[in-house]
Amino acid sequence: LAQAGQSPDAMAWELPGPRGSCALIASLCFSASLVAGLERSFNGSYTIVNKASGRRIVSDLQGFYTEGAAPISQGHTWKILPQSNSSYAIANAATGVRIYAQLDKDREHGFFVMSSDGPIYQDQKWRLWLQEDGSYSLVNLKSGRRVMDSPSGFVAVAGDDADAEEATWWLINQERDELGALLFETQLKAAAGAECLASSLEQVAQLKQAESQVNETSMALQAMKRINKRLHHQMKQTKLQWQQERAARFAAEADSWELAAAHAEQASAVSSVLPLVDSQMLWQAAAIAFAVMLVVLTWAASRGGHSKGLEGNLEYHISSSELDGDATRLVRVQCPGVEHEDIKVGLVPNGCEVTIRRRASPGLEALTWHRRFCFELLEGLFEFKEDQMQLEQGVLQLVFRKIRYEDRTIRFAQHYSLEAFDDDLCWEYPSAAKEDVCQEETDCKVQLGDAVSVASTASSLRQTAGTA
Repeated sequence: LAQAGQSPDAMAWELPGPRGSCALIASLCFSASLVAGLERSFNGSYTIVNKASGRRIVSDLQGFYTEGAAPISQGHTWKILPQSNSSYAIANAATGVRIYAQLDKDREHGFFVMSSDGPIYQDQKWRLWLQEDGSYSLVNLKSGRRVMDSPSGFVAVAGDDADAEEATWWLINQERDELGALLFETQLKAAAGAECLASSLEQVAQLKQAESQVNETSMALQAMKRINKRLHHQMKQTKLQWQQERAARFAAEADSWELAAAHAEQASAVSSVLPLVDSQMLWQAAAIAFAVMLVVLTWAASRGGHSKGLEGNLEYHISSSELDGDATRLVRVQCPGVEHEDIKVGLVPNGCEVTIRRRASPGLEALTWHRRFCFELLEGLFEFKEDQMQLEQGVLQLVFRKIRYEDRTIRFAQHYSLEAFDDDLCWEYPSAAKEDVCQEETDCKVQLGDAVSVASTASSLRQTAGTA
């Protein structure tokens, strides 16, 4: 490479000949291959050309400097010698001197070449940092100083103050053409890239197909959701219709009860306004009315075995059972949507009064329901079990347990009066002790002297009692 007829700052490049052209093409292809991820082995002699100024690093009898106009000579070429820790020693191809950059120095101070005699120290080793365009930054392994060629001079700068292009260099092999091998490796990488692209396109197609399936599934789910919504609406309408029919049926049952009571009242009225009717006919009429009432009650009981309060739309059921040998009555009230605080139970003789005030909620209307439950005294006395009252799954359960009692006779205990006369010299003892005290008739008799003393004592006790 050379700049012919222009200043170093003009950056107008000329190709001196076929060799220079091959070197430039090899450098450009090598840069492209490095960008593609290929590793480079430094075999042969290289010219180190600054990317910004186009000047080459030179070491000859005149010193250590950069030059851009002179033809390439042995002093312009360098050997890149691999070292440990991925570092390299940069030695001149003609003289063998090595470039070094001392620690704690800057710019041109401590930056020169030294003889190849002796070991290679850390400040003579360099790291070649590859850039995106295929150029390199030359960074000293020990001091971290970067080689830079700027208008102010050829120096090694500490830190990151150097300009990117002024501190980057082209490494151009002057002994062989690397174009063929680099092109072959580039083709291999291009084929691998094509395979990767085809695989990526296939994965994109699979992703699109999966996305289409997801969209179809989403549409099916939306359709199922609409169908479920319609079914829910139909079920709600059916439930409402069933509740209305059930309410009408229970209202008819209540009317039948009222009709039976009216018949009984009419029979009673007829018996009262016809006192002259034969008594046998009255008994027959009463029997007929009673039979009609039994038939109505039996028909109502056969319609499901449950009743319903007329005050609201809550059903209840009364059943009989035994618990530990005692008769019990269970009252169950269906009250969906009712909370514990909505229920009030008042105790009455042999029964209770239940009041339920349900608040409005989604799907349920507000409701106030009141019912009095009383058991016949002929069935017995029942006690309300408060600890067994419960509300679970919309069903209120009330438990009544029959009270046990026994028939028995109560008498007063035996009383004694001090006014009774006991000078007959015989006392009565309890039956348990009588056998031990007075087993024989002679045991109740005392001597005459003792009797006189006992009589006098009894007389004095009566006088004392009369005085008191």
